[in-house]
Parts: sequence; structure tokens; C-alpha cells
Amino acid sequence: MRILVLLHDAFGGQGGIAKFNRDLLAALDALPDVTEIVALPRYMPESPGDLPEKLVFDVRAVDGKLRYFSRCLRWFI
Repeated sequence: MRILVLLHDAFGGQGGIAKFNRDLLAALDALPDVTEIVALPRYMPESPGDLPEKLVFDVRAVDGKLRYFSRCLRWFI
């Protein structure tokens, strides 16, 4: 199963929302039926660091609303 996650921030972010999203992505990564997780962050002030194995963290979506929308379309189509 492939999962697309649209989120504000996670890896490369700080605070409660970023922590929750990191935990969510790590939990999805641990599920045996999940083959790929595609995450589109809206905000990433720092380097993302180490990422879960099945996660594709599309940092090209970070650069403004139009760019985020175009990256979303790329993964939906």
C-alpha cells in the first residue's frame, strides 16, 4: 500500500506538530502492508536528518503555495 501524507512540518521542524507528524510517519513506516510513504511538507526550517526507510520526503514542495500545489498534483496523477 502506498500512502500520501500532506502535512505542515515533520522532519526538519521543531515543536509539537512536527513531533506528532514524525511519530505518525514512523508508525506508518512500521506497518508491514505499507510499501511506500510519500510526505509533502509545507515548512522545513532545518535539514530533515535521518528518515524512515519507506519514506519519500519530497522537500521540493516546501518553496511556496504554488510549488506545494504542483508537487501535490505530481503525486496524485
